[in-house]
Amino acid sequence: MNIAEITGIIGPASLNEVREHLDFVYSYELGGNRICQSKIFETLNSFYTCLDYQNKWLDDGLLDKLDFRFQTFARIEMHTIAYHLSIVSTKNDVENLINECLSLGYSLETAISSVGAMREVSLRISFWDRFFYTVEHFVQQMNAKYTFIDNTSTHSKKHYFQAMLDFFGVGQEVIRTKEIVKLFKENYPDKNSWLVSKIDGNLKDRDVRLSKLYEYAAALRNSLHNNGFSNKTLNNLDIGLCRFSGIKKGEFIDCLSVFHVLSLSLVITEALQRITQKSINMFPEDVIYDPFTKKLDDHVNNSNK
Repeated sequence: MNIAEITGIIGPASLNEVREHLDFVYSYELGGNRICQSKIFETLNSFYTCLDYQNKWLDDGLLDKLDFRFQTFARIEMHTIAYHLSIVSTKNDVENLINECLSLGYSLETAISSVGAMREVSLRISFWDRFFYTVEHFVQQMNAKYTFIDNTSTHSKKHYFQAMLDFFGVGQEVIRTKEIVKLFKENYPDKNSWLVSKIDGNLKDRDVRLSKLYEYAAALRNSLHNNGFSNKTLNNLDIGLCRFSGIKKGEFIDCLSVFHVLSLSLVITEALQRITQKSINMFPEDVIYDPFTKKLDDHVNNSNK
C-alpha cells in the first residue's frame, strides 16, 4: 500500500490529520500553550548571529578560523541547523517518508510513528549528544593547551570543567536567571507573543554558577546512555518557564524536552563565549588549531597545488 492508495481509502482529510499530528509532535506545551519548535530554533539562530565568534573575534583577527575555539561555535551552530532542517524536511516530505516505511512492510500506524514521535525523540537525542560532545571537546582541547589538570588524572569531567573555569578566573562567575530570560526574549522572533510577556512571570532572580550549567548538561546527556535514568541528584533550576526538576539518582529524567535542550544549549554557549573571551584576553597571541580542521585544511591546500 502506498500513500496514493491510503488517500483513496481514508481520504485527504486523514492525510491532513497526519500533518496536524506532526505539528503537535514537533511542538512543546509551555504555560498552557503550544510553542512550535521552529520558533525556538529561530531564537537560537538569532542568538548565534550576535555571537562574538564571527562578528568580533574573526573579523578583528582575534581568532584564526582554524582555531578550535572558533570551530567550537561553528559546530554548535551547524548541529543546531542540522537539527532544525531535519524537522523541516520531515514535515515537508511526510508523504514520501510514510510511503517508504510502507514499502518496507511496516503498518500505517508504525509509519506515522516513525516520522512522528520516534523521529522527534531520535533527532533530539542526537542533537544533545553532539552538542555535549562539542562542549567536552572544548574542555579537552583547552586542557591539552594549558594543562589545568594533569592528563593522567582520574578526576571526573565536572572537575575538568571547574578547573578550566578556575584557570581563566571565572570559577565563581555566575549568570543570573533573569539574564538568561533576557537572552531568550531578545532573540525570540515574535516579540508580541504571549511567551515573551509571560516567560519571566514571577521569576526570582537567582545566580546560576557556570559550573552548574555543565552539571545539568552532563546529567541530561548521561541519562541518554542509561535508558533515561539519572545517575545523580541535582536541585531544581527554574529559568523562566523552563524548569529543570526531578533529577534524582536512579529516577527517570522528565526534563529533556526540546525546550529544555535548546534553552540549556543557548545558556552553555553563552558560558563558552565568556570563557573564550577570557582566554583571548590572557593569551592574545595563542592560536590553538583544531586537529581535524587543520589536517583537512592542509589536505585541501595540498590538493590545490
